[in-house]
Amino acid sequence: LTICVPYPSFILDPVDELPPGIERKRVENRSREMLYRGPLLIHAGLSKKWMATVRFEQRPTNPVYGAIVGVVDVIDCCHILELTGPIDTWSRRVLDKYIWLPRHQHASGPFCIVLENPVKFEKPIPYKGAQGLFNVPDHVVAEQLKAVA
Repeated sequence: LTICVPYPSFILDPVDELPPGIERKRVENRSREMLYRGPLLIHAGLSKKWMATVRFEQRPTNPVYGAIVGVVDVIDCCHILELTGPIDTWSRRVLDKYIWLPRHQHASGPFCIVLENPVKFEKPIPYKGAQGLFNVPDHVVAEQLKAVA
């Protein structure tokens, strides 16, 4: 999944290396629901336009562009209305599992993809990204995945 810089760093960097005022990004926001669950490669996009939206002191040092930079586990996906609407069966399901999500700095929806177990690759893998989910041949990431297993 391609994610605009600086957000891959906020997902993958160790908490003690995040810029001041930034909490670990445990959720990715998308306009469509993601049904996939399991390991997901994180690709840092080429565009630098998002860097303009981040205050200077919150920017990661030495950001990587146009590369696969790590892997996370997708464990859930919920609609933002489940977090902010009236307490009903759906919102109770989400709130019982993710009490932190409605107040999370990075949860804006409309669909919130819940991420766990971030692992930053020691060496970024240059790769062309794409919109939405896309396949990466096993041989491209085999060495890095072996190192984190």
